[in-house]
Amino acid sequence: MEDWNDIPEELLFLVLANVLGKDRYSFSLVCESWNRVAKASPYHPSPCLMTFNRKSNHVSKYFQHNCFFRMNFPTLLKDATVRFSNDGWLLMMSPDDRTLFFFDPFNNQTIELPPIPSHRTMYNTICFFHPPTSPDCLIVGILSNTHHEVEVGVLKYGEDRWDVVLLDIDHQFNVSFCPPILHDGKIYFLDVIGNVAWFDMTDGRSGCLSSVNNFGGNWWKIYAIGCFM
Repeated sequence: MEDWNDIPEELLFLVLANVLGKDRYSFSLVCESWNRVAKASPYHPSPCLMTFNRKSNHVSKYFQHNCFFRMNFPTLLKDATVRFSNDGWLLMMSPDDRTLFFFDPFNNQTIELPPIPSHRTMYNTICFFHPPTSPDCLIVGILSNTHHEVEVGVLKYGEDRWDVVLLDIDHQFNVSFCPPILHDGKIYFLDVIGNVAWFDMTDGRSGCLSSVNNFGGNWWKIYAIGCFM
């Protein structure tokens, strides 16, 4: 074999499946064919546990493939907060609590997002569905405006402004920090005592499911879990 480009793609796919996250970017730089494989690989990176070094918050520690490694974050991310992670991307909030952006720590790629509407405060919970490079990407933020009013902010792929919807719920509803779930076009989210509210993305309808006030007030232990069966 005379050239790195001559390695069969099937073999490269298997190699890439076992490469640490910090080395995937280097893998893609070897040559054109390796870069093509890195982008098209059917193997997603294995789950990776990440922690910040609080003394130097542009350094992060990872655990993957049963070993630890460290990576440096760009200094421009200093003091930013990770709000959610999915598909290898971090959704981060700048220190001003107004600006969100995506960051891929393994490819050192940043995607800027339109600012949250200026008269809003930071969302109680925020998440995204599908990678930010996908046309199906959707960011959802939820905020308790008052005891009965809930604000849902939605940003779709390619759009330059947030859609904001105000929901009037017929009883006190303080949104929890638990990320919402998207199922069949509806967004489901919890309050701090376990009540479940929903918002239909297709027609704007909303409602609240039957109360489940039996968690003993331990609101920090309440989670919503999506079912993929």
